[in-house]
Amino acid sequence: MTIPNPKASVFSSSFALKGLSRYQWARLQAQLEPCSYHEGDLIQQAGEPTQAFYYFKSDSPGLKFDPPGNPDTTYHECGEECLAGFKRSLFTVIATGETHGWRVTAQIAREISKEVPEIKTQTMNILADRLHNVMEVRDTSLKPSSARKQLSWFHVFGWWVAILVPCFLGLWLHWSGSGTTTATFMAIMLVVVILWLFSLVELFLPPIIGIAAAIFTGLVPAETALSGFSSSSFLELLCVLVVSSVLMTSGLSFRLLLAFIKVLPKRLNWQLQIPLILGFFVSPVIPSNNSRMALLIPIMQEIGGLTRLVKNPIAATSILTCGYSASVIFSNMLPSSKATNIALVGLLPRGVQAEFNGLFWFESALIVTIGMLVAHLFLTHFFFRTEESNAVSADVVQEGLTILGPLSFEEYVAGFSILALVVGMITYPYHHVSMSSISGLILFSLLSLGLMTKSGFKKDIDWALIFFLIGSQCMIKIAENLGVDAYILDSLSGISGWIEGNPWRLVTAIIAVILPIRFMLPGPPSALLVTTIFNPIALDNHLSPWVSLFVCGFLSDIWFLPYQSGSWSQTQSTSLFKVMVTSKFNAYNMAMNVIRIGCAYLCIPYWQWLAVL
Repeated sequence: MTIPNPKASVFSSSFALKGLSRYQWARLQAQLEPCSYHEGDLIQQAGEPTQAFYYFKSDSPGLKFDPPGNPDTTYHECGEECLAGFKRSLFTVIATGETHGWRVTAQIAREISKEVPEIKTQTMNILADRLHNVMEVRDTSLKPSSARKQLSWFHVFGWWVAILVPCFLGLWLHWSGSGTTTATFMAIMLVVVILWLFSLVELFLPPIIGIAAAIFTGLVPAETALSGFSSSSFLELLCVLVVSSVLMTSGLSFRLLLAFIKVLPKRLNWQLQIPLILGFFVSPVIPSNNSRMALLIPIMQEIGGLTRLVKNPIAATSILTCGYSASVIFSNMLPSSKATNIALVGLLPRGVQAEFNGLFWFESALIVTIGMLVAHLFLTHFFFRTEESNAVSADVVQEGLTILGPLSFEEYVAGFSILALVVGMITYPYHHVSMSSISGLILFSLLSLGLMTKSGFKKDIDWALIFFLIGSQCMIKIAENLGVDAYILDSLSGISGWIEGNPWRLVTAIIAVILPIRFMLPGPPSALLVTTIFNPIALDNHLSPWVSLFVCGFLSDIWFLPYQSGSWSQTQSTSLFKVMVTSKFNAYNMAMNVIRIGCAYLCIPYWQWLAVL
């Protein structure tokens, strides 16, 4: 592939980096660092931590390796160990003359090989070929290992709790006259919650275990237990995840980054807000906080690398904060912005679904969206004021856009898919075409045009998220089918009576329940569980169930400790995290938690004006 950029052209003939797309070359070019060595200079030392992957111009003298490798080959690249995933160098490499070229740091090289697994395979083959003449033949037969993975005492205790406590609960409910069906389902539901609480299995498995138990015990027939997978929510969620995958793999997201840098003022404080701007645009089509964070982390690292933010801890903290906030503060802007919203909207009465399928959701969420955005901008200015550093230069932006070239067919399709999804959603009150029909058409178009391959369909779609959300929806429908929701309502009649149709008290009750639950469960299960409890209570008090759904989803993003937030935990693997000022971010997060609760109350008079309640 011909790269229209002299810097990237050097790497385009690299054996190790074959297979990079135009989009990946555009991202890589800004990270290339020039390097020069004289005769006898040590480039890398065997046994030392890997530093970088190097490629030298073809007219440069060959490199000297120890061990020597293949004597019939002249090498112009080294450091493939970091692309292959090794932490230490296998070879000592010395320059044999005046040598000029480029290098990619080990951290960026590892990120490349994770993104393009074929590169890791290719570099492993290169290293194996280089070592072929110096390796001794050894017995490679597999021997059974006596080592076993030991469960921690916490997990052992959790398994005992998961086995014993639901049994006692089921027996107690049965003896208290609740009925065998209700007692059995409540015991199964408690097992699901305990599996989440102690993290005994992956997050998506407890609902599936609950569904299987409900079928096995004969509580409901299979078609009822699996009804969530035949609902419109399944198709809508799958479509949004496919569109988000195409947005990233097509390179359109990176082109948007470069476009924003080009038009924004050439000041660092403006460029640090780019993740927030991108978060606003991608939130309608990427329904997971973690997925949005996964998209924004490379962008933050690229901005950080270009502006040398590792030398500016306050600025590093600022851009990480902007990236995190971009992944969460727009998550309630539209129903498609949060996967739990997509799943739970399907449980609302049909009239309420139709009302909030269109632009009315965005209008109803306006106070929350604007309030959280204004609070973020104020707090970042207050906590993260810093001396101006070097902004991303216009030359780097232009080089990236030159490599990307004109919009590709994949980028056009990705852009039209996003436009169709968002426009179709916000104009529902005018065309009355269901979102499942629009989602199905978009999904069919992307698959038939070949933008989602078989391997991409398996690798790029977050199937665990789909099974978790639709499985949770199935559990809620099982509860409704068995009348357990009425049983819960009777059990919580004291709360329902205290609310007395007052939305202020409803929000207060949700806050009192969801905050302690957030210390035990991740955000999505907390939202699903508390919504299941409060939707019947809202209906019993003649309040819209959408209010309880929205408030539960909005407040489930509150967290106090790092383990409670998956999207923030993702930042801990970045180089910027190592230099950030944690105390400043913690203060910012605590302030945002308080503001989040304030926004929930502030919405009530606005909803009364809109006649939402």
